[in-house]
Amino acid sequence: VRPRGGEKPMEQLLSEFSRGVRPAVGYEDEDVYSGSGDVKYHLGTSNVVATSSGKPMRLSVLSNPSHLEAVAPVALGKTRAKQQFSGDYPARSKTMCVLLHGDASHSGQGVVYEAYDMSALPDYTVGGTIHIVVNNQIGYTTDPKYSRSSPYCTDVARSINAPIFHVNGDCVESVCRVMELAAEWRQRWKTGCTW
Repeated sequence: VRPRGGEKPMEQLLSEFSRGVRPAVGYEDEDVYSGSGDVKYHLGTSNVVATSSGKPMRLSVLSNPSHLEAVAPVALGKTRAKQQFSGDYPARSKTMCVLLHGDASHSGQGVVYEAYDMSALPDYTVGGTIHIVVNNQIGYTTDPKYSRSSPYCTDVARSINAPIFHVNGDCVESVCRVMELAAEWRQRWKTGCTW
């Protein structure tokens, strides 16, 4: 995700593995903090990328610890702060939070449910979050039959009646269509969705 989506230079990425995190300069010479972490591939990045229409878009991947879902409230807080300080409220249409989860952590860590549960509260909302769950059927330490009471790891999203899209990750066209659908849903209804 970091070298492709965040357009982190490969030289910087590889140097973080060999020499540790170094100060970096970002868009228009701004200082970029990529964070630290217990695992190098959990370091974040922030960059301005060009959209397909040529417009610039700020893309941030936050640093996250091995306890992966700990980053969810940080990402939501950063999104809300960006919305507030850029005047993107109450519309909340220019800044969006996309969270990437593993299946076991999505259904097994309480902070995920809390993020869903607080998503509609006026003082916490970011106008909907897109939750992407990679369901590889393997938690690092837990088999699915011992990790949840429901059939799907995404069932926690049912607590707020969020739409849940199931898609085969091997079908690129389906993944792209569902992401477009999720973004359209979020922009129109200002609520989150999960896939």
